[in-house]
Amino acid sequence: MAARRRLDRRVRAEQLALRHAVRLGHLRESARRRRYVGRAESEDFRRWTPVEPILRPHLDDPPSWDIYTNARTCYPDLPEYHLMFPFLYRRLTQTSEVHLYTSLNGIYWDRVPGGPVLEPGDPGSWNGEFIVAGKQLVPLGNDTIAIPLSASTHPHKYPRWP
Repeated sequence: MAARRRLDRRVRAEQLALRHAVRLGHLRESARRRRYVGRAESEDFRRWTPVEPILRPHLDDPPSWDIYTNARTCYPDLPEYHLMFPFLYRRLTQTSEVHLYTSLNGIYWDRVPGGPVLEPGDPGSWNGEFIVAGKQLVPLGNDTIAIPLSASTHPHKYPRWP
């Protein structure tokens, strides 16, 4: 009976903590006709703080590139390691590439140098035109992780693409 009371108290404490936790939304916004990722907070999913941009295209990125989906995640079992795998949408070719961003606090983000971590495959292959990283890294064992990937043989706007 004492164990049951401890369990009930712990469950109530966790429910209370969840009720008062800050909810974060990593949103996609559009400014100056370019897309970027923004951040807002809410305690109840009804009232949100103003959206703050957290990822924007770099000044050396072509003006036809946008940052689309955020694919924000943490390293498995290490929630203090914030990672994001947004795809950069190349409007002129209707293709994409995925880059890696990191953050110490989940608010300020930096792109990891070295170019994309995922790129489309050869034309005509299963991932030949358009790729998007999913959410949550997947542990594969032997100190190996992966990120889910969605891919297409066609450009993003297909069949509108001439």
